[in-house]
Amino acid sequence: MNNIDYGIMKNCYATGWSYGEICVGCNCCGRIDKDKTKIFKARLRYAKEELYRLNHFKYWGDGLNIIKLQEKNIKIDKCYWHKEIKAIRNKLKEVKKCKRD
Repeated sequence: MNNIDYGIMKNCYATGWSYGEICVGCNCCGRIDKDKTKIFKARLRYAKEELYRLNHFKYWGDGLNIIKLQEKNIKIDKCYWHKEIKAIRNKLKEVKKCKRD
């Protein structure tokens, strides 16, 4: 059995899945399929998964200072992913509208 791995693209969007090293074929960057709708759907799936991961975080550190820092970082990250999901949905709407026109 042969395995062929690809390094990530310069614009890798799903670094949480790829660990910034190996392409997982998620198509968030368009490597697998250049169709914009498919790219934004892949990005939306990834963004939702990141938000889910943050909402179900269970690996709290020891000590109040560390926990407070984790809570702060999670709050910032959640805000980022909420904004990102909204932006991706808007881009998806634009792409679908352009395809109809």
